[in-house]
Amino acid sequence: MINYHQCHKCSNKAVWFYMPSDGNPDKRYLCNTCIKHGCSCWWISDIEYDYKDCIVSKSDSLQLVKFGDGYEYRNLLGEQLPCCEYSYSEKGFEKD
Repeated sequence: MINYHQCHKCSNKAVWFYMPSDGNPDKRYLCNTCIKHGCSCWWISDIEYDYKDCIVSKSDSLQLVKFGDGYEYRNLLGEQLPCCEYSYSEKGFEKD
């Protein structure tokens, strides 16, 4: 049986992993419910919009939507994304 990391806030299976080290490896795993959605790292201004293909590589899992005075990348369900410093795995993260 495969053992997966759990969300440190609610114990559900973690699908997000914070890549920079913050000193406590167990607190780097979060589920989709507990993670904070929305981060300025996914925003681009009207000026940058003309160059969007150069800023973020095209992806089958992202869409660009109008947001405030600019645009924002979101997932295909239209949900805001967490900070780009998180890695996502739909199946979760296996424990060593």
